[in-house]
Amino acid sequence: MLGTMSFCIPLIPNCHFRIRPLQEQLATIWIQAQGSFEDTIFITKKMKAAKSWWIRTRTLSQGLSFFPLTPQVIMMTNASLDGCSAHLQDLMLHGKWSSKEAPLYINHFRSQSGYSDQRQNKQKDEWRSIKLRYLQPNSPEEVRTPAELKDSWTRDKDVKKEH
Repeated sequence: MLGTMSFCIPLIPNCHFRIRPLQEQLATIWIQAQGSFEDTIFITKKMKAAKSWWIRTRTLSQGLSFFPLTPQVIMMTNASLDGCSAHLQDLMLHGKWSSKEAPLYINHFRSQSGYSDQRQNKQKDEWRSIKLRYLQPNSPEEVRTPAELKDSWTRDKDVKKEH
């Protein structure tokens, strides 16, 4: 179900904000490494509330204009227990989570249930190869163009660039 919903992210306005609560709820009750796709997962009240946005036909039929008013750039990101990666046009970056960043992500639920303290301590000592900026609503810092985003990443001394 989540895989199908993920394909909607580039097509439906604000879709990416609505899939995270479902992923978070699912991660608290099912761990891919320990479970199977045949497992029965009971829908909690929080999951049902998060899913309500998805069942509205008007929401899903809005779509995005073929002629957007402002240019759009799609940045693809991926995260795991150990780190993250991002692709923006020809720029590809990857890095390790710091001990402060790791608990902020959904993957932290998995680390709490399946990873030893020794592995978590090792992660604290690993170097990072990227510093991602987490923009909050009404944040004074905004990245407006791909060039500005690229410049902000390449200024950090521990960035690796790959083509």
